[in-house]
Amino acid sequence: MHIETGSKASPQHYSSQALEHLGLVAGMYDELGLGELIDRVMVQDESSRIISLGQSVKAMVLNGLGFA
Repeated sequence: MHIETGSKASPQHYSSQALEHLGLVAGMYDELGLGELIDRVMVQDESSRIISLGQSVKAMVLNGLGFA
């Protein structure tokens, strides 16, 4: 029985998801400064972008370029 509500039903349902290696990959991407390096090296029109090229590449890496 739930102490606060006095009912047998649980007020919250928890779920979990496997993140596998994505946290490690994202952490190393940031630690190595790959996004900043890409942004420095590549010529880009920042006025026409919502996110930088470095952030776009990070998203593609984390999505596995469609192979995940």
